Amino acid sequence: MSEHKLLTQQQTGTQFTGIYFVSAVSIKKTVTKKDYTEFALRDKSGSVFAKQWENNQNVKKGDFVETTISVEDYKGAPSYIINKIITTNPPLDMANYLPCVENIEEEMKEFNVNIASVNLIAEDLKSGIETVISSVLSNSIIKALGNSPSGLGVYYGKQGSAVQNANRIFKLAKNVSLAYGLKKDEELVLLTSCLFSTLPCIDCYAMNECAPEETKSGRLLGFKSLMQMRLFGAWKALKTAPNREWLFRILHVLGCDESSLKPCTKEAIIFAKIRQIDTLISESFDYIEREECWEDGFSTFDVKNGRRYYVSPIAGE
Repeated sequence: MSEHKLLTQQQTGTQFTGIYFVSAVSIKKTVTKKDYTEFALRDKSGSVFAKQWENNQNVKKGDFVETTISVEDYKGAPSYIINKIITTNPPLDMANYLPCVENIEEEMKEFNVNIASVNLIAEDLKSGIETVISSVLSNSIIKALGNSPSGLGVYYGKQGSAVQNANRIFKLAKNVSLAYGLKKDEELVLLTSCLFSTLPCIDCYAMNECAPEETKSGRLLGFKSLMQMRLFGAWKALKTAPNREWLFRILHVLGCDESSLKPCTKEAIIFAKIRQIDTLISESFDYIEREECWEDGFSTFDVKNGRRYYVSPIAGE
């Protein structure tokens, strides 16, 4: 069996053949009013739009297709042109089609190291939070996070990105905590909140047909409510008032995220800001990764973030 050709890594001027998932089909018209078919094809590297210069009624959304594609240059950007396309049976091995974090094993190790480092602080402060962490982040939950996307966008819409997202926020929080001189108790609350930050993702999102989608629970209950439900059992298990006060501070940090509630502690302010930073960066990277219309090095206008992006030419090209 020939090696699978990743869709988003094919170079202009080449031709390749492979099996891909069809996530969308639409019939459009050229400037001369002739019908053509545009397919959104997907594999684990992401999604591309490919054009076939005829009206194809045989291929439907949700099909797997075997196709031969030429990557042509169109105003300085790659344009995927379909030469041949036929439906085929779904592959037995879906490893080439589910978008996933490439270094998920390293991300999982880092996540467990982060848990261990927070547990040391929790034990030193006699907070009891280490028991909360062990009960909430059980082995089965950590495994579920390692299989869950952290959103629906290109950047975090990958299997395992819930762990990757949490690690990134944790790293930012540690650096900001050091820069602004947080006390140990404030650092404990902040870093524990980072560990829990993507916990509802296992309830909110799932991989389906090679792409992330929002679950019924996510649509009906929302991220914040699912977070509270996950932590409610830990709240009941804490018997003493001092230990419950620690968890109350963590709940305040997590409750300020994605809500109108204003953060009123140092750790809550930092958490809210680093989440904003991560969201802005990941949304911008989402746009850049799916952008196909680079004109003179600039993308089309990103309405959501209010900017165009520039890609510097590679030296020597």
